[in-house]
Amino acid sequence: KGKPSKGSILEYLKLYSPSQVRDQAIIIFLRNSISAGKFTDSLLTHAKELIVSKKYKNAASKIFEKSRMGSRIEDNFVFTDNEGNAVRLSDFKGKTIIVDMWFSGCIPCVQVARFMPKIEENLKDCEDLIFVSLSVDKDKEDWLKSIDPNRKREDTFAYTHYTTPGTKYIYTSGTGSNNSFIKNYNPGGGFPRMVVIDKNGKLLSNSLNSPTNEERAKEFEKKIREFLNKSSL
Repeated sequence: KGKPSKGSILEYLKLYSPSQVRDQAIIIFLRNSISAGKFTDSLLTHAKELIVSKKYKNAASKIFEKSRMGSRIEDNFVFTDNEGNAVRLSDFKGKTIIVDMWFSGCIPCVQVARFMPKIEENLKDCEDLIFVSLSVDKDKEDWLKSIDPNRKREDTFAYTHYTTPGTKYIYTSGTGSNNSFIKNYNPGGGFPRMVVIDKNGKLLSNSLNSPTNEERAKEFEKKIREFLNKSSL
């Protein structure tokens, strides 16, 4: 009947006898679910119940440890900003952080960048909110071209990911997708990827759909307001 949907993949895998091969498929499914913004704590709990081998039970536990809501974001990730300064996400403690992960040449990532200025403008009434643009480009020059509003659009990658002057622009310092932060919080390697971190450095959401069109942009803005309202209670 064709490729199963995200919501039915676990049920699909249950049709197979318990084995390490099935366990591995479940782990791949979980990682891809995170990248697709489809991950929930209940999904992981259900998936863990299906895993039989110790190796993949441990892998699922590690995913849960990093990806469950309220888990603390580690402070050993050091990035580089567009002025050459070392940056840690803990530098923004006390603010709600929206992290947008992308790379130059990624068409959906460019679509997100087009909607971010309006989203930021609409959310400017929200205190202590910061937008962080995190590139996984290995080539620093490609990254700088992408976020430089003074570059001509005819140049490769030029000015495709610049959003607003208020955005903090950082990249993974040449480590690309092998960066430990990316491995932890985007294990499936799908881009663009949005993560929200609360004022105390804890994971607030890893299941937001990226705002790649107007409808998703409105939903994204609505969700951010909901998060901020909850965190202020």
